Amino acid sequence: MQSACESALRVQACGIRLETPEFINDIIKPYENVLRYMGAAAGIYRIIELLDREGGCPSVVDVGKRAGGPEDEYPKLRDILMRVTLRSHSFRVARLSMDLLKQDYREGYEYLTPITIVAALGHDLGKLPSLRPPGHYVKGEHVIGSEKAIKEIFQAHYDAIESARDEETRAALSHRARWIDDAREAVLNHHRTGATGFTARLRKADGMAREMEVAEITKGRAKSIPWSEWFDPGTFLKKYVRPEIHYIDEYHNWRAFLFGSVVYCEPAMIYEAAVKYAKDKNVASSALMRSGDKDAILKEIVSSLKDAKAVSPELGRAYYKRAYAVKMSGGMILNKAFVPLNVEAIGSPAEIDHGKDRFFFSIKNVRLRSEKES
Repeated sequence: MQSACESALRVQACGIRLETPEFINDIIKPYENVLRYMGAAAGIYRIIELLDREGGCPSVVDVGKRAGGPEDEYPKLRDILMRVTLRSHSFRVARLSMDLLKQDYREGYEYLTPITIVAALGHDLGKLPSLRPPGHYVKGEHVIGSEKAIKEIFQAHYDAIESARDEETRAALSHRARWIDDAREAVLNHHRTGATGFTARLRKADGMAREMEVAEITKGRAKSIPWSEWFDPGTFLKKYVRPEIHYIDEYHNWRAFLFGSVVYCEPAMIYEAAVKYAKDKNVASSALMRSGDKDAILKEIVSSLKDAKAVSPELGRAYYKRAYAVKMSGGMILNKAFVPLNVEAIGSPAEIDHGKDRFFFSIKNVRLRSEKES
């Protein structure tokens, strides 16, 4: 099958340049026989042609002024990713997905290439202007549009199953097309935590692509570095957690306080402090870019703090946060989740306690809530 995109020779103008013909020669041509055998080739070329024609749009959707979101957690990150075209991002994710597939299977992976390539190329199709529904764009909406687009592109397979004249033929066609359902499921779930199999590989490739894109566009100022090589518990606690203790903002919100010998920190504050730390270190971390990874990164942070003996024993070995009941003067009870830290790992108790707002003097007791209470 010849396609317009197979003969496309132009270089797309984008922050990161990946030509369509080069992608086809590197990723599609080596597996074309198995892709045709599995009934995937025609649909894949349709996706590539769609990306070649319309994929010059940004790889993130510009929705104007927002209240904040994962892309805002790194200042100017959204501006950086707006310079990456959807075409180049999709091609990169497909390349990385194939690399991860080969790492996982080493041999005998060829028949897994249809689901891998379709899911990777199609994971963000819902961001194309022509495939977005009119009106206000809701974050996360693109995965639904992407899954729908893949189904429509491969609709002939489903039509053949429906029109099969006998159960044996229908069963054979259904088995042959099962990879399409797997690809659709991976696309639909690749932003969710706890993913496994193909979905986990797509999620990982997507994150790796974002890290590489940020590093390339910032010309190496932002680097993708393993957590253990840049995260120093002492620096994190003293420079990023310490200023939050007893701080009350203009809306009377507070996120950390000292009671006895323990500093109780809201999990969201710990996460956001890590985001600031990474920004200052010029680290491009996909986990810190995606709000869906907050729990996973919080576990990583607390694990590092436990190794540094900065976490209070009351947290327990199996936990990264616990539910507490904070008793205030007058009998009011505040129920909140905290990460309890040893004050000596952060600074002098006297210095931390000095000059705190009178509000914190109204805290009379802090206790762990039981599983039953939670």
